[in-house]
Amino acid sequence: MTTQHPHQQRPNDTTTADPATSSAPRGPGRLVDLTVIQAHWLNLDPDLSGAELVDRLWLVACDVPVLLAEIERSQRLLRIARRRLADLLAATRAALAAAAEGDPDPLTYLLDELDARDPLPPIGGGR
Repeated sequence: MTTQHPHQQRPNDTTTADPATSSAPRGPGRLVDLTVIQAHWLNLDPDLSGAELVDRLWLVACDVPVLLAEIERSQRLLRIARRRLADLLAATRAALAAAAEGDPDPLTYLLDELDARDPLPPIGGGR
């Protein structure tokens, strides 16, 4: 059996992270504490009395809609990430094609796509 260090972090918890060696999480974290849900499941003991077993079963049953909502949310976030990746890939291909055709500013396609998601800081006097 392994024990957790009292200050061990969850994957998206940056409250005690050293800013010099780590960065903030990239993207939304979980809205569900899976350790609590797992504890509900693991606390089911068939040797419990009828009323207590029913109470614990209800606790586990109440976790199901929460887990389903988290799965749906994760799928939605995955679709968004895939769409953004596809847009970036298309812009990259357009920039490469423009460079091959001798376009004087082939990175425009990629910069426009990047700027659409998160405005880029100005570079020099122009972009």
